[in-house]
Amino acid sequence: MPVPFRINSVKFDVVYVRAKIFIYNFLVNRKPDIMKRLFVILLIFLFLSCFLTFVMVWTIAEDATIRVPEEYPTIQEAIIAADPGSTILVSNGIYRENLIIDKTLTLVGEDKLLTIIDGNATGAAVHIKADMVTVKGFNIRNSKQGVYIDHSNGSIIINNVITSNWYSGIFLNESSFNFIRNNLILNNGFASTPAGGLVVGDGVELLLSNGNIINDNVLAGNIVCGIALDHSNDNLIVNNTFEASVWSILLNDAQNNTIHHNNFISIRDHVEMIGYSLSNMWDDGSVGNYWDDYVGLDDGSGGRVAGDGIGDTDLPHLGVDNYPLINPWGSIPIIWGNVEYPLTLISNSTVSAIRFLQLDKKLIFDVTGSPDTVGFCNVTIPKALIRGNPWTVLLNNTDVTAQTTICENETHTIIYFTYNHSTYHVQIIGTWAIPEFSSATILTLLMLTTTLIAMHTLRKKKT
Repeated sequence: MPVPFRINSVKFDVVYVRAKIFIYNFLVNRKPDIMKRLFVILLIFLFLSCFLTFVMVWTIAEDATIRVPEEYPTIQEAIIAADPGSTILVSNGIYRENLIIDKTLTLVGEDKLLTIIDGNATGAAVHIKADMVTVKGFNIRNSKQGVYIDHSNGSIIINNVITSNWYSGIFLNESSFNFIRNNLILNNGFASTPAGGLVVGDGVELLLSNGNIINDNVLAGNIVCGIALDHSNDNLIVNNTFEASVWSILLNDAQNNTIHHNNFISIRDHVEMIGYSLSNMWDDGSVGNYWDDYVGLDDGSGGRVAGDGIGDTDLPHLGVDNYPLINPWGSIPIIWGNVEYPLTLISNSTVSAIRFLQLDKKLIFDVTGSPDTVGFCNVTIPKALIRGNPWTVLLNNTDVTAQTTICENETHTIIYFTYNHSTYHVQIIGTWAIPEFSSATILTLLMLTTTLIAMHTLRKKKT
């Protein structure tokens, strides 16, 4: 008997995302007049996608949802038992498995920090071999590849933490039209071999994979690259933040990829191009990317528009970007303990070299602007990351705290200050920063220390 009518948000998201994938890959590199002629068709497609979703939700039976571990003790057993199109809901816990998904399924974890798929340092933690698979809400760790998308089209990897996998966080092999969104892809690509050598890899690697969309991800601490494109074409890479790798993006004979509205922060070298990789787009026609080593000015040089947030000098930046942003796009995700702390920085100056220094309890960055103009910075800092009681604000080691406006609410601190434009090194210093270890770890260490002290005291008394 059908279940009562309701909106299944997971399935609705899946259809909506796949509609977006279809639109992008259908229109990529199309001429504007063709796009106009197809507009009505695309609207009809979106309407039909949503309508079919509601019909699917209306008619789906209760047994199309499987729960782990309530019904099956392991995720793989649930996958084997599931009919194509089923949803598998996984409760929090550690699942030491190497999953093989060979049918169309939706796999949903209860909490992306606490629902853990541990790959036992072998193979892939999640090996997708079917089309239109969704993996959402997991902590995927400790394997060769966190997620291996193998000859799979139309799959969705969304809202996961993918960390500490020794070859790559996500690996796409001859897979197209997939959607990788809103994942924390951290510290992948490093392992020692039994012979004593080292293996290094990437956050996301695409091999012979075309027409994929990678957006709204944070790729931090991945050893070689944030994203590597190897003979992979027509992919869209947008709204991602890259931090702390040898390269942000490596392109090897990769063509017609579109890369814009990304933040490139704290990277040794942002871009590496090998072979014939020159026909890629690094903007959307008017906006490119934020590069934290760009120090050009938004001054209207070359007949461009001054004050529009786009750099006008020292172009193209790194030989690729003609429209570099002078401020980060959106918030800057500071990652600590697999948790994202969004920092917002708005300025009319070119902002570069943004760093969070946990040990020093401070945020630092550089600003530069056109002489004889006034600059400003408005910084919003999560209190869970840094707090000040009091705060200190320095410009080139000059204390300007007294001239700074500082506002507080329950969750954030907003710091605003102005200056006559030049080049300044800014330091915003608090009196507390998030601990190096989590509160749970600190509590465990404290309990262990207390127990050891008590045992030592009792032993001393007996003696």
